Amino acid sequence: MTRLRLALAIVAVGTIALPPAESLGAGSETVRRAHDLQLTVDSRWAGGADGGYYPIRIRLVNLARPRVLEFVFAGSGGSDARAPTVTRKIQVDQNATQQFSLSVPLVSRGSQGQLRIIENGRELDQLSQHVTLPDAKQDWFDRPSLLVISPSPAAVDCSKFEEAVLSLVTGGGTGRTGAGMYLSSPSMRSNDFQAVGTQLLPESWIDYTALDIVAIPLAALEKMTAAARTALVEWTLVGGTLIVFEVGRPARESADLARLLELGNRAPQAQVWRPADPALHRPVKVAADAESVLTVSSMRTQEMTQEADESGGEGQANATVIANTPRWPVAPEAFSRLDLMAGRVFAFPENPFPGSPIDWAWWIHSANLQQITWANRNGLSARERHPQFYRFLIPGVGAVPMLAFVSLITIFAIVIGPVNYFVVRRRKQLYLLVLTIPVIAFVTSCALFGYAIIADGFGVQSRLRSFTMLDQNSKTAVSFNRISLYAGIVPSAGLTFSPDTAVFPIWPDESCLESGNVDWTNAQHLARGWLRSRTPAQFETIAVRAERSRVEINSAGSGEVEAANGLEWEIDRLLVKDEAGRLFSARKIPAGGAMKLAAAGAEDLAAFSASLSADELLPPPGTESFAPSPVPMMSGGRRALRYWAGRESEPDSNFAGSRLETYLKIVARPVESPNSGGLPPRTYVAVFSQNPGIELGIERTRAAAGLYVLMGSY
Repeated sequence: MTRLRLALAIVAVGTIALPPAESLGAGSETVRRAHDLQLTVDSRWAGGADGGYYPIRIRLVNLARPRVLEFVFAGSGGSDARAPTVTRKIQVDQNATQQFSLSVPLVSRGSQGQLRIIENGRELDQLSQHVTLPDAKQDWFDRPSLLVISPSPAAVDCSKFEEAVLSLVTGGGTGRTGAGMYLSSPSMRSNDFQAVGTQLLPESWIDYTALDIVAIPLAALEKMTAAARTALVEWTLVGGTLIVFEVGRPARESADLARLLELGNRAPQAQVWRPADPALHRPVKVAADAESVLTVSSMRTQEMTQEADESGGEGQANATVIANTPRWPVAPEAFSRLDLMAGRVFAFPENPFPGSPIDWAWWIHSANLQQITWANRNGLSARERHPQFYRFLIPGVGAVPMLAFVSLITIFAIVIGPVNYFVVRRRKQLYLLVLTIPVIAFVTSCALFGYAIIADGFGVQSRLRSFTMLDQNSKTAVSFNRISLYAGIVPSAGLTFSPDTAVFPIWPDESCLESGNVDWTNAQHLARGWLRSRTPAQFETIAVRAERSRVEINSAGSGEVEAANGLEWEIDRLLVKDEAGRLFSARKIPAGGAMKLAAAGAEDLAAFSASLSADELLPPPGTESFAPSPVPMMSGGRRALRYWAGRESEPDSNFAGSRLETYLKIVARPVESPNSGGLPPRTYVAVFSQNPGIELGIERTRAAAGLYVLMGSY
């Protein structure tokens, strides 16, 4: 008891004296000098268990002549667990310094690789080094990851945040269950956070896509380069959660915060700060089984709990009291929230670290744990299979043509049997059966094969489901897309996307990335391994871009509204909700055209809803042969065994909860108020009959069924 009371006193009085919890995030920092080059490589980062891009940040100083260098990250491991090969060529002048990121897509279970530098076909051995990527989630509970950007990263203590995550995730039922017979119980990846300095920050928003939360003091946000700050803000626009702390005053009164976030150029809906809700400040439970907690403070709490269990549980009670002692002011001004397109910004007047578990649990409740975790907001994991793959196939493509095949096989059976025998018998040449039977079989096989080729074609067919948010004030568009591709013959150039488009592959049950190449030299070139001949392939993409085109909505008097289509595509259906909540609709507004909108009646709203449900997420007729068996079969293959292990008990990510599907549900209920999940005022929704400029990775495809929706604020 004496040891217990002494330990409790130390924790209660001097918790800040404990060293910050050690982060177990992947990566390291190295500095090497050789071949007249000084190379700094920083791969420390957080997140990535479910996917995203992992940035290997590089600073290069060339002390010799101008040269062209090729940076290559090559994944290691077996074919079913190897990260893709990523390359980028850099031209650097003499005595020049270049800073860039080598973005590695996390699309397999591979977590190891080698970084090599090649000049004129020769590897610079002294600069080569091993790089560790984050492990892929297997039976882990789904939990948020945190990156803290600070001028003094060693002083950042994230242990209380980690304890709050442990309490909410493992005690709530928000995580995944175990993987069948191979794993007895679920666990949680511990300490998925990292504190980094303000140097070598990425200048592309996709380098933040592996993360759930980024926290940064206002002063550091001010001192970031314009490109690095833009990348962080754009990541927030597409659904990230940004914490800005040490603002010094309430967020609505901070002109510096508004300037750095460029709020003056955004829609009025993106300028309203909402105060914290003290009613969400609830007690947390201290887990008695803290097996997966690796922070210093929680390990000491666990030791005290074990000692106290022998003395009647006093340690557990005291640990609970300590965890539920707030260090933030429990008041509306503790922090504020701003909705910024698909993402959110939280502003703290002071430094929230370390806080206490009850404080961070309050913030997590306010941010909504389900909305900030990677798999939930994207509806998938790019590093594991997704059984809903078969709900987004291209109708009639790649399926077995049962009627045609049965007809051909029936004709084949009749011809090769009685007809063949009757002909040769009548000619009194029965000995020819040894020749006619294989010839007829060969011709029939060629006919079946040729029919399959002709039916599916030689080109690439596509299906696109897209939702775009357009802020006409800031001229910014964010797109969430799901793409299905089927190639008769794979284009030799592979797939090409812009560097500002995040691409997450969707894997069916029986496949995964066996090998793949990405070249970042001029664009995001997915050269090999991403699209296979006559094999369905799917991707989820997210893009942020500048968009100067718009739909002008103006009052036409007498309660009417006029819309001018300044977009490049014809609007098939348009629905407008004005500031008073009234709805107006129109059809077939050509690009560059204008039209007066009539008040939307019940029939108009029903037709609008029908247009949104025209492309349902269901297996198309005739594709039953693709669907996975409901009863898993044992297999000796590595891939089949890995995917089978968790199929029965693991509730996979659901596309219905993704950003794409969530926003489609909002526009499908335009009459309801925003608080009930409906369409906000001063908003319009346009439904197109053609692809509104969404990248598919290939310039020309034959489009099948699809849905193209744009929601704009004016």
